[in-house]
Parts: sequence; C-alpha cells; structure tokens
Amino acid sequence: MSAVFSAIFAGLAAFLLAPASGETRIRQCQARRGRSLNMRLVGFVAVNLIVFLLAPKAVYWALILSVAYTCFTWVLALNRQATRRRAASKQVLHGCNVLVGQLKTGTIPARAIRVAAQECPQLESIVLAQAVGANVADAMRRAAECDGAKGFARLAGAWQLCQRTGAPVAPAVEQVVAGLRRTERTDQTVATELSSAKATGRLLACLPVVGLAFGFAAGGNPIKFLAGTTAGNVCLTLSVLLACAGVVWTEKLAMRVERRANS
Repeated sequence: MSAVFSAIFAGLAAFLLAPASGETRIRQCQARRGRSLNMRLVGFVAVNLIVFLLAPKAVYWALILSVAYTCFTWVLALNRQATRRRAASKQVLHGCNVLVGQLKTGTIPARAIRVAAQECPQLESIVLAQAVGANVADAMRRAAECDGAKGFARLAGAWQLCQRTGAPVAPAVEQVVAGLRRTERTDQTVATELSSAKATGRLLACLPVVGLAFGFAAGGNPIKFLAGTTAGNVCLTLSVLLACAGVVWTEKLAMRVERRANS
C-alpha cells in the first residue's frame, strides 16, 4: 500500500515540477527542461524508495514531507521561471530598440541584426539563420518559442510583411517596439497586482505553524497529538494537503491571469 502511495505522489511531482526553460536557443531550452524534470523526479522517487526499504513506518512521514517539499519546490521553480522570463523579455525589448536604432540610421537589415545580437543574445540564432541563407522571419518565430521572447513573433510578422511588400523595415520595427513597450508596462502592472495575492496565499499556508506555536505557549503539546494519535495523523495529513492545495490554487489562478494579460 505504501508503494502505491509513493507512486501516486511521484505522479503528483511529475505534474507540479515544471522547470523553467531559460537559454536562448530553443533546442537547448527543451533539452534542459527535460533533463531537469527527469533528475528531480528520479530524486523524488529514490528518496521514497530508500525510506520505504529502511524504515517502512516512516513512509507516512516521508509522504507528508514529500507533499510539502513538492509544493515548495514548485513555487520556487515558478519564481525562477518568472524571473528568467522577465529578464529575457527586457533583453528582447532592448535588442529590438538597438535594431530599430540601427535601421533608422540607415544600416542595412542584415548588418542591423548582427549589431543588435551583440546586445541581445536571443538574436544569435537569428543571425546564424541569416548567415546560412535561411528565412529570417521563420527564425524569429522559432526564437519566440523561448520564455520571454514572444516579442520576436511580432517582429517576425513585421519583417515578413516588409520583405513581401518592399516597405521600409525601420518604421515597421519601430511600431513593433512601441507595442512591446506597452506590453512590458502591462506585464509589470499585472505582476505588481498579483504579488499581493500570491503573498497572501503563501502566508495562509504558513499559519498552521503559528497555531503550533500558540499550542506550546498555552502549555500543550500539539506535536505529540499530531504524531502520536490517529486523529492527529488525520489532522496533520488534511492540513498539509489543504495548505498545499491552497497555494497551488492561488498560483494557478495567478498564472491564468498572466496568460490572459499576455494573450
């Protein structure tokens, strides 16, 4: 039965632990995402199996701690992913600013992209595609698949339109940059508004610890009750599950709002 529970929570970890992609090239992003997920999942399952083999009675506690650890790690992964996404988005905006500046001074598009790539690493794959004669707009769309690089999708549309119609590239890219600036301001506003809701959800998840402190202050021993009685085990299990579920629910709601704001 304990092995069944271990398998269930391993599946929960596989669902929740979504590591962030963070590098500039799309294949590297996908490969590192898969390797990170596999390493975390293997470590999670290995710890549960070791505990089960060495101390079967400790499996209950291992599962409780695993749920809390999974939730905590998932929140940390989300924070790291959001930080990398914001940094990448700012880099993309900066690179587009450099690009439009070069174009407005009369630099040819091919040279302008190479200069902008020196300031924006996300443009390196586009420079490589350009060097081998590949379609630049398609390379921009592929680069847009990385976190924080969605601005390249707009740039690709403007670039392709100018290639087909022969229109000047600089005004079109300038319009794209103006749109990216508005999107950046909107994203910052949404992130600021959601930060208080996220902080509240995480604070509520920590309140049971404060309750334990109050129990000790009143002369009781809540740890003995939670660890030594069946009713206490049930209460502890429910409290951990509900606290983690509340955090996950709050984060999912925030993610939904962010996706709608970015769409």
